Amino acid sequence: MGLVKELKLLSNDQQARRCMYTIFGTFLGILLMFYWVYSTNSLALRALTFLTLFDFANLVSALIFRWSEKQKPSLTFTYGYCRVEVLAVFSATLLTQFISFFIIKEAVHHLLEGLDFRPDSMLPATFFGLALHFGATFLVKNPAYEHLSRSSPSNWVQDTVNDLGSSLFGYVPLLAGLFLPGKPLNPLALVTCLSSLGVAASYYLVTSYQLPGADPLIAILISFITIATLLPMTVYTSKVLLQTTPGHMIASLDKCLREAATLDGVLEFRNEHFWTLTWGVLAGTLDVRVRRDANEQTVLAEVTHRLSQHVTVLNVQVIKEETPALFNNISHPTLVTSSTSLHSYRPASKFSSTGFKNERTL
Repeated sequence: MGLVKELKLLSNDQQARRCMYTIFGTFLGILLMFYWVYSTNSLALRALTFLTLFDFANLVSALIFRWSEKQKPSLTFTYGYCRVEVLAVFSATLLTQFISFFIIKEAVHHLLEGLDFRPDSMLPATFFGLALHFGATFLVKNPAYEHLSRSSPSNWVQDTVNDLGSSLFGYVPLLAGLFLPGKPLNPLALVTCLSSLGVAASYYLVTSYQLPGADPLIAILISFITIATLLPMTVYTSKVLLQTTPGHMIASLDKCLREAATLDGVLEFRNEHFWTLTWGVLAGTLDVRVRRDANEQTVLAEVTHRLSQHVTVLNVQVIKEETPALFNNISHPTLVTSSTSLHSYRPASKFSSTGFKNERTL
């Protein structure tokens, strides 16, 4: 009943409905692709089919993003369910790489044992798989896919194709913009196009030159390209799940902390931790120790003002030392704490003035 309720909630969203229709159509297309894989017994076509299966997983993650936007935070999960989509993307990239390893294993086995190869339907399946990928990519807006393509490190496949394209087509006005230095090509579109070319090359080599061993060799090549493309995405999403500080933000955050340390009354910072909550949303917690004569509200406002330029979800706690009291000839400092939570994250609205205690992320 809970699943039906959530599906009814998503059906009221136009983008979510389009995503569900695309998921259903992609699922039917993948079934047709697997039929062609069974009829041709082509390992290269199987590798391309599993790439379309990864496109299906991306559509599911886009639907999860729409669902998490509609969920409200609770005392248990104060940041909501926004990290579910990160976990979904991590699982999809990791699973696709594992499947690629199994394809490599099976291709090596077929190279040694031989392969019953029937290439009749390979070309229609190749063009259909390419169309299925671009349809799943451009029919639905996927924030996770766009963020990963933009933020994850480039791989050697992108760099090689970009350098080669710059050398060959750098003087062609219509193509020069696609191969700009420092602007890597879309990784998933690139690996799908290369895989489709590989399947077409396998068909040509087998039918024209009677080389059945070309198919498992090209399947191995496609699998290596897939692993090389998805591995940086897996590493990037794993760092998000492990709540590590983004490398490109360390210098900016250090600069903000150095500026905040010069405020009147600030003694030190403790337990500072900044991490990516979800795509494009940075969270952080910080303890500020101040002198007993400092205005804690002023310090709190100044510190949050400086860090809010980069940190969307921020929790700052000011620790103020009072005059030590004598009790049984032992001095005990008394601490007075004050805390605030700036822009506590809500999936439906990123900015809110309220926060929760005992934060725990999913």
